Formats: sequence, structure tokens, C-alpha cells
Amino acid sequence: MKKDKYGLTLAFFLALSLFLSGPSCGGGGAEDIGVITLRGSTVLPETLALYYPIPVSAAPRAAPYTIPYGLSGVAGVNRSSLPPQVISSLQARGFAATVGWEHEHLSSVYQNLPGAPLVTVDAVLEAFYGMCAGIRLRLERGRLREDLERLLSSLLPVLEDIYAVSRGAIQEAAGRDLAFLGVAAYLLGLEVSLPPEVGEMVDAEIRLHEQGAESGMSPIFGYVVDYRKFRPPEGYLEDRSLQGYYRSMSWLGGMDFRPLWGESEEDKRAGKDMTRRAALLVGALHRGEVEGEPALLVWERIYQVSRFLGGNTLSLSVASCGHLMREELGETFPVSRLEEEEVVGRLARRFHDEAGRAAAGGVFGRERSPGFRLVETFIDPGEAIFRELTGEEVPGRKMPRGLDLPAVLGSDRALRIVQDFYGEAGNEDYAESMRRMRGEYGNAGESRTRTNLFWSRVSDARELFRTPGEGYPTFMRNEAWQDRDVYLFLSSWVRALAFARGIGLQGIAVEDRAQFGSPANGGYVEPRPSIYARLAADADVLRRGLRERGFLDAGAEEKLKSFYDVCLALKGAAERELRGDPLTEEEYALIGGFGKTLRDLVSFDWEDAKGEERAFVPVVVVDAYRDPSYGDFLQFGLGRPCLYYAVVPVRGKLTLVVGAGYSYYETVRTVSARFTVESWREALTSGERLESPAWTASFLQ
Repeated sequence: MKKDKYGLTLAFFLALSLFLSGPSCGGGGAEDIGVITLRGSTVLPETLALYYPIPVSAAPRAAPYTIPYGLSGVAGVNRSSLPPQVISSLQARGFAATVGWEHEHLSSVYQNLPGAPLVTVDAVLEAFYGMCAGIRLRLERGRLREDLERLLSSLLPVLEDIYAVSRGAIQEAAGRDLAFLGVAAYLLGLEVSLPPEVGEMVDAEIRLHEQGAESGMSPIFGYVVDYRKFRPPEGYLEDRSLQGYYRSMSWLGGMDFRPLWGESEEDKRAGKDMTRRAALLVGALHRGEVEGEPALLVWERIYQVSRFLGGNTLSLSVASCGHLMREELGETFPVSRLEEEEVVGRLARRFHDEAGRAAAGGVFGRERSPGFRLVETFIDPGEAIFRELTGEEVPGRKMPRGLDLPAVLGSDRALRIVQDFYGEAGNEDYAESMRRMRGEYGNAGESRTRTNLFWSRVSDARELFRTPGEGYPTFMRNEAWQDRDVYLFLSSWVRALAFARGIGLQGIAVEDRAQFGSPANGGYVEPRPSIYARLAADADVLRRGLRERGFLDAGAEEKLKSFYDVCLALKGAAERELRGDPLTEEEYALIGGFGKTLRDLVSFDWEDAKGEERAFVPVVVVDAYRDPSYGDFLQFGLGRPCLYYAVVPVRGKLTLVVGAGYSYYETVRTVSARFTVESWREALTSGERLESPAWTASFLQ
């Protein structure tokens, strides 16, 4: 059969639309095309699977110890191989930190360690992210993509039927919805058939995507869109299937159906049009079927998994809209009800109010609430925080600092550094904005912590704000370590931000993994048992959630189970350390072999033409804020790993342990000098020595 330029035959669409308008879609024939039945529950689970918190039982009571002068008698110390500044810091504080420029990633630090390893929170976080990166990419070019293809192919005919039998405002709304889904299908690589006038809108929109312009007026949505946000990051560029999935999902989740735009008649009309379009999309999901399965269930699988791995827009969802539509329109209603201006006006107001509740917590800032989105995408809450601490809110402060993030989220130490080290204690506008933001964001993310990995990691990292006091090991009981904890919070924020945006998912070919430090050396775990417990619980949620949806392959299940077990074992070892109890030989073996465990968790057999195994490593840079006046960027980056040295008791003897952590950078760059991930990595590879923030000199050598 002859196909048009969008590919699928009209005969196929006709057959599918007849199938979908049958009894399972709420009726028995063509007369029901204009009728929508909202079937099933409209309540979405809060997270991918039930979250089972893992209890932590460790009242810290580790015995204090004194670092001997000149590190005399400390096991594992070879003064000739340690830089003088490291020896000095170990003597003064019990720990030292320096950038390991010779190491490419964290796991390489643990390979062939000269002595006993220190398992850091950073390294465990990286095991989690590297493991999740491999799982995510395999899903996005496998089961998630397959479900998205089938979902789009089922929704288009349903909307085309409504478009064909409708007139006026409803036909206009159905046509724009068709174009919206048609763009998603095109970006995914599907060939679809659309009415000519709808196809023209798709063509115009696609031209803007392909031009990659910074911004342009969307022909389908009628507002200005930054088309850069649909460009796939580097981890997606090697695989056309992944590129298509990223572009399609970014479009579906990046376009906002705003139910209220303003008080003018034109704005009210635009809001009603968006409300009709949102209602029709929700109705199509309730009406459609995908190979005998309700389209709503297929959407839920895609939505829940993609939200958990990389979303947090907190927009008005399909489930929320369905609930409000059922209350306003009834369980079954003719599409013609959406012609009634009064009905649509009430629905728009209710959509708007519910969207405001969904976005509570300030993720979008105070200027507006989000609208309806078909799926969730990621919006950085840091952008809203930074806007409130610069510009008109804090005159004269053109650029924020990374420290603003932990300060707003509860770190008194970070706030003190901003005020004292950078001399902003007397800035009354900053102090007032900070007080307001702390009130708004003091518990930000706690209500949504387990809905996605970003807020889960932020919540975990906030454990670092608890100042280690009496009963903690000596090396943690000083202000320099508090600064290091702020540094780790910022590093973990960047890692979480990059993962949510799909940055840093580019794997590198792994080398021979045969040689690692000997388990016989023993070692030490950074004593943060609550963080290891939270990471184990999140791995359990991901494992059960993917399994319940049929998305869990044997390789992913094995890694998630392994990580879960490792975290529980690390938690147990950390609890023993804090109680002052000796570790078991099994725990020492786990610590001694952690380098190999880390490399195994972040490495995946990559099914590409080369057939090579890859590891996912955190050498990334992200845009954190853009100055609206001059266009300069504040960028955060992670580079070559830090080396951490600490003197701790191992088997009853003070011992030097060495581990790996993230390195954090922030820089302000002009548009022309802005780092990309590629240029960032080139700078690191070329040996360019990037400057750490000045306040880190308290602990970073």
C-alpha cells in the first residue's frame, strides 16, 4: 500500500481506530467515537514500589585517639611517598585530602592501593550511579522505547477519530494534540500518517528542532520554547535508538499545557484551549488500547520508571487530571462537553489549583505554577533557589555560589562560610532572602523523597549536615571535616543533577580488572550508616519496581541485589566502628575488595558493534545558573577524583587508610567560553589544573 511521508498506511490507522472504538473503548461503534469513559483508578503510587526503610542502630561512642607526633608507629605510613602537606594535615586533623590528578576515576584509586582502603560515601554513591546509568540506558533503548512506540501508535488513531468527527474548538484542540504526538513519533523515528493540515504543524515544529535554535515560537503551543533542551547529551549520541528516545521523551515531558495564563481575555482563552488539549490527551489514554492492554497502564509504566530515574517536574499528571475530569464531567461524557466555555473554565481553574499543590516546595519559583505534562522531565530546583538569591531579590549580587544550595537546605556551616569567608554577613537583602528560602525549602523534597532518585540523593546528602560530635572518630571532629561534608554535599548534588539530566551516562571502555588491593589489608568505612541504609533501600525499590513492571533483566537484578547486600554490609561495619567494636574478618574482606566491587557495579556489557564492556564514570560539567542580564553561566563540575587519607584504628592499631572521593569545581564562564562535557574532559585530559573554590583550602591540599 502507498504510504505518505509520515509512513504508516491510512488503512492501518483505520483498522486500529475501528478496533479502539469497539466495546472495550466504552461503546459499540462509530456513534461512540465522541464519547470518553474514564476507566479504572486515577490514583498513582507515590513511588516506583513501596519503600521499606532500613533501621540504623548506632549510638556513636567510638573511643577518641591521639595522632602520634610525626605519625610515628602508624601502620601503613611511608613518609617518603606522602607529600609534606598530607603529613602535616594528618598530624593536625587526622585526615587529608588532595586531588589525584593521575587517576581517571574513583575505582582506579582503589586499584593497587599501597595500603588499607578507606571506603568513602562518595565511592558508594558512585557505585550506585554507575550501576543505575547502565540500567537506565539499557531500558531506554529496550523496553521503555518499545512501550513508548506502542503507546504513541495507539493514541494517534484515537485522537484522529475525535479530530475527524469534531468541529470548532474541539477539532482545533484535537489537531494540535495530534501534532504534539506526531512530533514525538517523528523524533522517536516512527513513520506516521496525519491529516495534511496537522502534518504542516509537525513539519514547522520539526524544523525548529533540527535547527537547534536557542529559542523560537512553537507553532503547536504558541509560546516561546528553548529548543536546546531537546538536544541529547553525549551519552545518547552514539546510538540512534537512544537519541530518538531522549528527544521524544524530552518533547513529551518538556511541553507545558498551562491551564491559566493571566487575567486578560486572550490569556483566558489560551488557558481554556490548553485545558481542552490536556483533557483530550487524558481521554485518549483512557480510551486507547495497546495490543489488548489499556493504554493507561502502558503510560503508567513509562511514567513511573522515567520519573524515578530522571524526573521531578511535579506537574499536573494524567492521574490528577483524570480525577478532576471525573468529578467535573462524570465517568462517561461526550467530547462535546468540552465545547462549553463555563465547563472548560471551571476545569481550567481546578487544573491550575491542583498544579500549584503538586509543585508546592518552590521547584518552579514564585512566578508561576506548572501545568499539565504528559510525562515528567527534570527541572533543576537549584535554578529557582539561585534566582531568589541574586538579581532583583539581592541587588548587586549577580552570580550565586554553590554554597547557597546547602545553606538553603539546612547547612549552618555552608551559610557561615558564605557570610564569613565571602563577607556577605552584612548583606541584609541576602539574609532576608535566605531566611525566606530556608522557610520554603527547609523540608523541600522530604514529601517527595522516594518519588525519584534526585530528591532521594539530596535527602541522603542532607545527613551530612549533622555535625559529627562526641563518639565519632577523631578525624571527623573538626571544622575542616565539616567543610569536607559541605563539599561532598555539593559534589553529590552535581552527580544527582547530571544523572537526572542524562549527562555523564557516557561509558568508557574498561581495562583489565584483575588487580586490586588485597582483602588482607583490612581497612575502614566512612561511618555514615544512615546513608548506606538509604542507598540500600532505594536499590531495593528500583529492583522491585522494575520487576513488577517486567523491566528487570537478569544482569540488572544481579547488580541491584549485589549493591543492596554491599550497602547492608557497609552499614553494619559503620555501626560497629561507631560503637567501638572490632570488625569481622568478613567485613575486612569486603572493605579490602571494595575496589573490584565498585568496578564490577559500574561496568556493563554494552551490546554495540564493538561488543566492549564499559564503565560509567563521573567526569561531568553542568550549567547551574545563567545570568539573565549578561548571559554568563555558573557551571559546576566533577573532575579527577580526590584522594582521602585518614588515620583510624584498624584491628586495634592506628593505621593509614586511603580512599577516593569526588572533586568539585565551580566556574563562571561567558557564553563563548562555556564548558561542554567534551571540552571539560579535554581540559582534564590535557592536564589543565582547575581551581577549586577558595573556601575548600581548609581541608583540600
